Formats: sequence, C-alpha cells, structure tokens
Amino acid sequence: MKYPLANPFNGVMLNHQLPRKPAFSSLRPQGQSLKEINDSTALNIKSVMGPGTILQISEAGCSNDTHYIHRDHDGFCTFLKFVSDHELNRHLESDLMARHVNARGVRSSILLPEFPCQIADGRFILGYTFFDCRFARAVEDDIRSVGEVIGQMHDALLDLPSKNTMIERTRDRINMLDTRAALILKGCNYGPNPIMLRTLIRREFSTWRLIINSDQGQPTHGDLNYTNIIFPLDDSTPVVLDFEDTMISWFEPAVDVSMALERFVLSAPVDSETAFQLGKALLDAYRKTRRSDATVFTYSLADYLRILSMRSLLTLAEMESRGKDMECSEWRKFFSLYVSALRNVSLLNRLQM
Repeated sequence: MKYPLANPFNGVMLNHQLPRKPAFSSLRPQGQSLKEINDSTALNIKSVMGPGTILQISEAGCSNDTHYIHRDHDGFCTFLKFVSDHELNRHLESDLMARHVNARGVRSSILLPEFPCQIADGRFILGYTFFDCRFARAVEDDIRSVGEVIGQMHDALLDLPSKNTMIERTRDRINMLDTRAALILKGCNYGPNPIMLRTLIRREFSTWRLIINSDQGQPTHGDLNYTNIIFPLDDSTPVVLDFEDTMISWFEPAVDVSMALERFVLSAPVDSETAFQLGKALLDAYRKTRRSDATVFTYSLADYLRILSMRSLLTLAEMESRGKDMECSEWRKFFSLYVSALRNVSLLNRLQM
C-alpha cells in the first residue's frame, strides 16, 4: 500500500520529539557487514520488491533489524529501511528536508517514488538509492569535505518555508527537557549513574539556557553523527543523510559544527596535533563555504560540546521516564563525550583563536 507524503510546512505537528534507537552503537563504526537472509523479513521485502537477494546491513559485530539491501537479478541495489507506523511521519519529514537541500546542490538520499509501502505486519518499508560508500577518514581532504558540505547545507536550509513551525517545535522539545531536568534536580533518578547526571545538570544548567535559547538560530541538521555524512566510492562528493531531527533543531549553526568536530575529529584515533590540524581544516572549509555572514561561534567550543552531551543525557532520561529500556552503553557514550569536552578544552580553545 502506498502511503501519502506528510508535509510539515502546513504547521501540523507530525514529528515525535524523541529519537529512535541509533542505527550504530559506536561513535565511529569501522564498517558494515552484510548477511544474506531468507526469513520472514526477506519474504516481506520480496513481496514489495520482487525476486532478488536480501542482505541485512549491520555494524561490524552488532545486529540491526531495520536496514537491508535488495539486489535484483540484474545487480541493481536498493537500500531499504523498516519503520513502525508511529515512526513513519518522522521519516517522511526527513525526506522533505533531504529533497529541499538536494534541490539546492547538497547531495542527499531521497525516498524513491514507489515508497513508502506497508507490509503485512503493519510496518512500512522505505526505499532509497543505494550508495556503495565509505565513512570519512581522519585525513584533511575528507574532513575539509565534511566542513564544506555542512556549510553548503546550512545555506540551503536558510530558505525552508517552515521556520515558525520549526521554532515552535524546537521550543516544545526544549521545554520537555527542561521539565525533565527540573525533576532530576528534585531527586528523580534515571540511568546507571543518577548522581553524576544530577551533578552535571546542576553544573551546566545556566550554560544550557544561554546556548539553547540563543537568538542566533537557523534551521540545522541536528544529528551530524559520523555515519550521517558518507562518501560514495564512485564519487568524492559527500552525501548527507537522516534529516529526522531538522524540524526540532532551530539552533545556532555552531551546534551542528561542534557536533561534527566531536564526531569526525575528536573521536578519531589520532594525536592532539593531528586533531588540531583536522579541526582547523573543518572549520576553515566551513567558513569559506558559507555564503551568509553568520557568526560561527557565540560561545566556546567546549561549551557547545558539554551542552550537546547534556541534551542527549536528558533525552535518555526522558525516554526512560516513558518506559523505554535505554542501554547502559548509550548512557556511557554521552557521559564519556562530556568528559572528552572537558579534557580537550585546550585543543578546542586553540581552534577558536
């Protein structure tokens, strides 16, 4: 069954405020594994796609029950994603954002015309052009390309026709996390280390208010993870993926840029001087690419990174409060990123000089 596209530009609240389980468990997955399957999922896919080989995509060493490839008898591949009915609108909104930037020269992955399709178990299949790709390497050429494509994307997002809706929905999400933070400070416990969480919130809440409520906002991507900018093997032009958080991400562009530095540079297995050179390449490329005269950083890089970690930890607490089982590895990841921001203050300050 073909499902009609949603449209966030009409002001209707479509986007769920909480994220799905991440596709990858680590900050920098080393690659993806492919496993041929012949189970009920494969039958569901073939009922939509026709005969062919069904490959399950997983992070090396980790399972994933939502991402697949259909390869037909001619060798043509389609990337497929399974989503539930309550996740569907979020993905349809993401596709509208991807189409918007794609039309303005930023390469992205957009939904193929015959999708989404509903299958027998009530879930939906989303189909996209498959990119045989790699992730960014910790070398200046790749990191410079990352900075350039983020700058191009930020300029492309400036003329989204849904700014008031985006501002309202971002504010709704911030209010939700503010409420959760207040409850934690009053004694509610979440996660494996509630004392550390409470201490972090108490320490950072004033900085959180400054950054989250900045008047320098614009539409941003909102989730520039290491796996959301990929490099097709047949073309050096990066592809930006997963605009699922864009409609709740009216922030300073610096929030996106800081996250990219965190995921593409600070988490790379390189020494501090190499990290500095890579970070400088990303920031210089971003500044040179942007057409607008927007200030890159109002606050310190370390401030942005600590607040990004706090936002993620508050989101985990919110999800746990709603009965979702959050893995300890997710909590550890964002606590470790907070510590990393503290540990890298000198490097981050050098990058802003």
